[in-house]
Amino acid sequence: MYILCSIGRLTIVDVKPYGLPSIRELLRVLVSLLDPHNRQHTDTMRVMALRIIDVAFEVAGTSIGLNYSLRKLATDDLCRYIFQLVRSDQPLILSNSLRVTSTFLHTMRPYLKLQQELFLSYVVACLQIPKAAGDITGSSIDSPILADIPSAPRLSVSPSGRSTPIPVKERQRLGLEGSSRGPDAREVMVECIAGLTARIPTFMIDLFLNYDCEVDLSDLCEDVVGFFSRNAFPDAAGWSTPNVPPLCLNALLAYVGYIADRLDVPHVLSPTTSELNSRTRFHLQNT
Repeated sequence: MYILCSIGRLTIVDVKPYGLPSIRELLRVLVSLLDPHNRQHTDTMRVMALRIIDVAFEVAGTSIGLNYSLRKLATDDLCRYIFQLVRSDQPLILSNSLRVTSTFLHTMRPYLKLQQELFLSYVVACLQIPKAAGDITGSSIDSPILADIPSAPRLSVSPSGRSTPIPVKERQRLGLEGSSRGPDAREVMVECIAGLTARIPTFMIDLFLNYDCEVDLSDLCEDVVGFFSRNAFPDAAGWSTPNVPPLCLNALLAYVGYIADRLDVPHVLSPTTSELNSRTRFHLQNT
């Protein structure tokens, strides 16, 4: 409330705070700065917008998801631009894009089922072992001890065992070839997925229930666990960085530790299977 004084009279004006239209316009402008095809926007502007968006969703991501107009802007335009920026080779753009994606998935997962599948499928495909890994490490990567650990995600292999019929150039352009990402980019991507498992204790369980148990979706839980298991071995540092094996091992230990903690809960206090399925699936519903 403001009091305006004019000559000979006193006027009281009730000023309302900025409402939803102002919030939506601000978010729209920030999202438009992320368009990688707009040459008027520099990488510095995109980094600034990514950092502001990350803070916004960290503070109010849950509330943004409750409003249809804001949620639609986030799940459509924001996801489209961020998933394009994740393919960037610029370290600042890549790291901030992954950070926003992590925050986005953490706060708005009820509305990002398809987007989460696309993002995780892309990242896991990028992080598969490169074909020249043996030459990089100077030793064989086909040790008998690793025979049962997958070295590539199921999403890139057909039931016949042959690669999916995607041209090599197209796979390289999409980043689906392991050698297309450098060691530093691999480390940042691993940090993103490992961070999700740390921030969301039920992350792996949700993946299994909502993707692996669906016949028309990717086996994301199996792919992520297989990736962590293979890259937890020391030789993974040869085609990535020395920080990657500890990150993968910590993520696996956190997953196993969460399973162990749930074993200590008395059975009578545990929700039924149907209640657990409905509650977990509710948190991954589409718009």
